[in-house]
Amino acid sequence: MLRYTIPVKGYEQCVNKLINYCKDNCVDEVLLFTNGIRTWMGGIETVDEAERYSRIVGYAMDKLRSIGVDVSINVVCTIGHNDFNQDLRRLFPFQFQVDVNGVESRACACPLDPKWQSHISEIYRIYASLKPRIIWVDDDFRLHNHPPVRWGCFCPIHLEEFARRFGKHLSREELVREVLKPCYPPTEERRIWLEVLGDTMIRAATVLEKAVHQVSPDTMIGLMTSSPEVHCVEGRRWRELLKALCGQHRPIIRPTLGNYSEGDKRSLLHGLTLTLHTVALVPRDTVICPEVENWPYTVFSKSAKFTWLQIALCQLHGFPDITLNLCSPGAPIDEEPKYGEMLKNSKPFFNAIAELVSQAECIPKGVGLFFHERGALFRITDGRSWDELVARRPWDLTLPLLGFSITYGESDVYAVSGDSILALSDSELRELLKKGLILDAGAARALCVRGFSHLIGVEVGGIIYNGYAEEVFDEEFGKRPGEAPTYIAAPLQNLSGGGWLRTIKPLPGARVISRIVDNEGVKLTDGLTLFENELGGRIAVFPHEGRSGEIEAISFRNWIRQIQIKATIDWLSKGKTPFFVKAADIIPVRIDQSERIILGVANLSSDDIQEINGFIGGVKALDQSNCKISWIDYDGSIRTVSKIVLKETREGYTIKIPLEIEPLGLRIVVLESTG
Repeated sequence: MLRYTIPVKGYEQCVNKLINYCKDNCVDEVLLFTNGIRTWMGGIETVDEAERYSRIVGYAMDKLRSIGVDVSINVVCTIGHNDFNQDLRRLFPFQFQVDVNGVESRACACPLDPKWQSHISEIYRIYASLKPRIIWVDDDFRLHNHPPVRWGCFCPIHLEEFARRFGKHLSREELVREVLKPCYPPTEERRIWLEVLGDTMIRAATVLEKAVHQVSPDTMIGLMTSSPEVHCVEGRRWRELLKALCGQHRPIIRPTLGNYSEGDKRSLLHGLTLTLHTVALVPRDTVICPEVENWPYTVFSKSAKFTWLQIALCQLHGFPDITLNLCSPGAPIDEEPKYGEMLKNSKPFFNAIAELVSQAECIPKGVGLFFHERGALFRITDGRSWDELVARRPWDLTLPLLGFSITYGESDVYAVSGDSILALSDSELRELLKKGLILDAGAARALCVRGFSHLIGVEVGGIIYNGYAEEVFDEEFGKRPGEAPTYIAAPLQNLSGGGWLRTIKPLPGARVISRIVDNEGVKLTDGLTLFENELGGRIAVFPHEGRSGEIEAISFRNWIRQIQIKATIDWLSKGKTPFFVKAADIIPVRIDQSERIILGVANLSSDDIQEINGFIGGVKALDQSNCKISWIDYDGSIRTVSKIVLKETREGYTIKIPLEIEPLGLRIVVLESTG
């Protein structure tokens, strides 16, 4: 889906260029923006503005449909993105949002206000009358990030609703203090407040659904989404929200892929994990349309190659419906030919991937990344900032960049960071502790708070700010033979400042793999610790505190760390590490189908990767005599891999595939049993 804004002046010529662009570049659907009258993203439209601009949108829809292109509509502003130096209080009698510090927006409405609900219903009815395939609600449908409002909404309407449920009126300052109180279990004030916020958005979604389907029952309603952990702080209950918004239709979402512009290539991974995490929270029948953004547009912002890799990785994960925002609002759509050339030339490659993953159910295999929809309720804060309620997810980024495939689904080994794990009941925790677990110091500390230290093999103590290096003294986990000492990272502390670790006290039966030392080599605490508990679970505890940035820091990643974590996952999984590639700064992907294994490796480095050298575990018997191995070339053709080396180990296979991967390249390899 190509997203585009049609200017008011010269719209006929613009539509003609859009039609030619769709014909020339194999565009199947166009998603037309609203808000063309005042300024693009200039805030909530008036009824007059929506009626006038809808006539231009309707003209474009008729022309596009005449050439067989589907058309949807993207309502740019529902609540409002930010103030954009404007004051809409002169236009609307709404209650505008108020943030945690008392700052009031001048352009972003409170979604609990009946006056806003009435007005926005009329706006959606106007656009629904054009009968689009989908009406998209943009990601301003949120309670966070409405600058200058950071966290909303603490307006009088919300405080009154809280008081009605709590049975007592609290001032904004009193409410914030109680919500952020450093304690476990959490306060009743926090529980009720998150419930109020979640209900606010469900009620608003119901308003939009009724408005659209009263006018156009066949139109689907889609929702753009932001970071799942940020939505968690809004009390978002995903399934209820999508049911309220989408009505009788299948739920449909547009999860963010981040990367509005191109920076460090490794940032592409963060955007991908946001989408994968979101998908794990919504119903299985949800239509997923990831958003490939580009702001402020053209290849000055993001290259065609970076965009290509985002699209290709979405295809590999089973998301063929991509929304592309490539062109500056109102600018000639042909001003940037590189995107069109990329889309046209790569369509066979994208289609080949989509065809491959659509042939059978796909099960992603990798280290499981723990998450919980209600994690923010149980966050143990310091009581200083609302931002403390947002979970940090360091393993999501660090493990792939070190060569390990990941999944947000089921796994034999899970990586856990922070205190979201406190959202589980005791029985749920015991079930999880029967698995293999990688715990950062925050997750281990949370389990100790719950009384499970005897099942993780350690007790967790205070903060260490001056750790210099991690010394490893086990050759299986990275110690170099004959070298004393072997350091994994020096200095350990995150050079961006603020990083810290915690003291680890091993319990009887625990195996200590490393220790943290100061500049003179004096031990500050034990480091990585392994433990097999009475439930049969295997636990690995790192002393690094994920929320401090230590695990995401570049200083955490190096070749010895890769050896250490590979050995750790091997031990936790009993030799069945799902997929590992010995390379730096990659995205490794393993997807199992009933009769095949699909492997993908994306290169986020500026260096070429000469070959795919790694390991796949927990697979059925394979060898070169009964395994067909092929790969998808960039022209969409299927080619046979020559000179592959596949060697059986006790629980898997080492692999060596002579395929080079260029920077921002992607190789997709298919293993099929012929026996």
